[in-house]
Amino acid sequence: LEKVVKRRRRVASDRLLLEDRRVLKAWKWLASLPKGSVHPKLKELASIIDKEGIKHGKKAIIFVNYRKTAETVLEYLTEKTGVSASLFIGQSRREELKGMSQEEQKRILQDFSSGKYDLLVATSVGEEGLDIPEVDLVVFYDAVPSVIRHIQRRGRTGRGRPGKVVVLVSGKKEESFYWSTVVKERKIMKALREVSSEVKERERHPTLDKFSAEEQEKPSAERKVPEVIVRVDVRELGGEVVRRLASFNDVKISVSRLEVGDYIVSDEIAIERKTVDDLASSLVDGRIFDQMKKLKATYKRPILLIEGETPYRASKRGVNPRSLMGLVASLVTGGLPVLWAKNPEESAELIRLMAIREQTDKRVIPEIKHPPAIDERAVLERVLTGIPGVGVVIARNLLSAFGTLRRVFSASEEELQSVEGVGPQIAKRIVEFATREYGEE
Repeated sequence: LEKVVKRRRRVASDRLLLEDRRVLKAWKWLASLPKGSVHPKLKELASIIDKEGIKHGKKAIIFVNYRKTAETVLEYLTEKTGVSASLFIGQSRREELKGMSQEEQKRILQDFSSGKYDLLVATSVGEEGLDIPEVDLVVFYDAVPSVIRHIQRRGRTGRGRPGKVVVLVSGKKEESFYWSTVVKERKIMKALREVSSEVKERERHPTLDKFSAEEQEKPSAERKVPEVIVRVDVRELGGEVVRRLASFNDVKISVSRLEVGDYIVSDEIAIERKTVDDLASSLVDGRIFDQMKKLKATYKRPILLIEGETPYRASKRGVNPRSLMGLVASLVTGGLPVLWAKNPEESAELIRLMAIREQTDKRVIPEIKHPPAIDERAVLERVLTGIPGVGVVIARNLLSAFGTLRRVFSASEEELQSVEGVGPQIAKRIVEFATREYGEE
């Protein structure tokens, strides 16, 4: 803040910062602290360094989020603990804080490995690519919300021998970051265990050579259907449908992040799967219509697969069964095929059978497609054509004349009438539309 105040030429973000009451209040509070006050984390960190014996043959890495914090931590620990330490930061320059060249980074890592330094204070550049097998302690000075970064930082220790990880948390925000990463990591580990068990199950199957030899020895009528591929959205992992699909000998699962659909079985068929409660939730928030619109625009033969013992029942979201019936009727009459399955086992079997029919009979493979780009011109035109009396031609004339919707809605009736096709009545409607309060009849 002091730097911002001293700047001769301030940008808009500087002015916003200095006008923010919360920032000014925090600045005033910091200024009122006794001289020499430090963050409680620094004292705790120094205590941990001493307790873990970092000066006596052990090594540690402290991770921070900002370079300025790294400098503060390094200065404090050097003064209070006498530990031999160094910064380890990225190459780019941050205002007056010069970055480290690649050669400097390599030298510091070599010095750290050889014992010249006992401790590194690192920013995110130290999260990956460090070849240091014997780090005894990792400290998160700042908590991070990213589970990937959390795992990468923690992975700097416990490689060649047992290591220790300490996360320093102050305040509700950092506490929420920490517990968020813990929950996410548990989910990842659960998914990995499930995938691992599926891989082990597959390893028990015959090899391709052995399978081919056995198949050749069988009469043609007994030979198995060739393996088919089902592309699965990553968000479906861990679900019962995927586990069931993985148990089929003739189904190979390929996991990707799909923009549309949950399962793809051919170059034309994509399947969006929803439980009855999912369907009700998507009806409440309106996303079902956008999802189905994208599905139909992307794949030639889209399918909605609804899963539930009793399709038309009151959902957990309190949606009336008749509303669900009306939704399904609307989708079907709009040209979208809808299939029903009682449970995940039936869903998996339906997906498998569709994949077999498409890939065995027609010899096609599932193809990941992307929804067509949004035509922004058409979107702007649709806003205007929602006004009674304004057709596509008039909407285009208005946008051509004024350039933006803001200028169209800011124009007077006289200015609007200067556009071809716009008479007094239409001009009046546009002005009324632009100034009408929401909810006004």
